[in-house]
Amino acid sequence: MRSKQLEAMVGNWIIGYVRGKLDNRQYGSLKGRSTTHALIDMVHHWSNAFDDGNSVRSVFCGLSATLRRLIMHRNSVLKKLAAYGVQEFITKWTSSFLINRQQRVKTADVLSDWLTLRGGIPQGYWLGSLIFLTIIDDLHSQLLTHKYVDDTTVYEILARGEVSWLQSALDELIAWSDSNYMNTNCSKAKKMILSPLNKQQPFSPVILGS
Repeated sequence: MRSKQLEAMVGNWIIGYVRGKLDNRQYGSLKGRSTTHALIDMVHHWSNAFDDGNSVRSVFCGLSATLRRLIMHRNSVLKKLAAYGVQEFITKWTSSFLINRQQRVKTADVLSDWLTLRGGIPQGYWLGSLIFLTIIDDLHSQLLTHKYVDDTTVYEILARGEVSWLQSALDELIAWSDSNYMNTNCSKAKKMILSPLNKQQPFSPVILGS
């Protein structure tokens, strides 16, 4: 319980530094934001596109093994927190929070041995999600991008015959993931085309990853 209270206190300190600075299209793990808000904003853009007779081409993807790799390269975490003006004693405490985490399993009165985690922050830690938001905040694209924690939607609005830039935007996403020690979960990515029936047009295929 005391650990949770300390985590909440440090998390609120960090929130004080990053509030109002995070990407306005990040809808995850933030008070007053939800998947509903993300969907409403996307549907708003898509509906306006349809009203203008345009098509929408979207890719839905996620970032996998994120915290696992971030812990290995925690200096990246500290640099990004410092860029928000977070004080040094908080970033140092956060670094300590991220490393050498241990856990064990209890069944009835039997306890397993302690195990040092290689996967970073255990599930259920709010501070872990908050730290992740600061890391992914500078993920931007030349196209419209919506984020819900590690779930990312990139889409473009195209008039008939207009050149597509979706592949270029996805290449940017992959490059950003590589430089920030993350993996783009290409196997679970989904593509979607929304187009008025009388405005359907052929689209060149897009490739997410190699």
